[in-house]
Amino acid sequence: MAVADVMLFWVPRNTTTMPGLNTNIEFGRNESSGRLVLGLPPEAVSVHYLRRAAETHGAPVRTTLRETTQATINMINGGADRAGPDRDVPLLIWRTDAFQTWRANLNGELQGARLLWAWSPASDFRLRAWTMRVRYIREGSHADELLMAGPATTALLASPLSSTGLSAEQ
Repeated sequence: MAVADVMLFWVPRNTTTMPGLNTNIEFGRNESSGRLVLGLPPEAVSVHYLRRAAETHGAPVRTTLRETTQATINMINGGADRAGPDRDVPLLIWRTDAFQTWRANLNGELQGARLLWAWSPASDFRLRAWTMRVRYIREGSHADELLMAGPATTALLASPLSSTGLSAEQ
């Protein structure tokens, strides 16, 4: 789930035949990621928390599987062609001017990325702020940075986390 561009949660919860309790954990770990679409059919039970959390974080909530699937496709909106470690960067981040500016000026080789936090508080589901850890190789050394970007900015804060020289074994 860490590298998924969009996550569709379809929860036709029935406490007798399909309680779906793991869904609460999986959804909860990702509810503020800005990458969710939640589908809750009208007959689903015990889903008030899921609905409220999705709405709080601006995630689309739909009542049919068809509408849920369409909302997911709409969020992907053509996607982005990425390969290798670039696939670790969620589409939501990839599309930001702040990340693209950082990526263009990297002067190194991206080794991986992990979204740590995203804030998308409104019903328009636009990303407002995010934090991501990246690992790259530059001038013979591995480096880790924490990237943070805020609302309506093309710049980001890049904070070094570590740097190690490469050895023959790496």
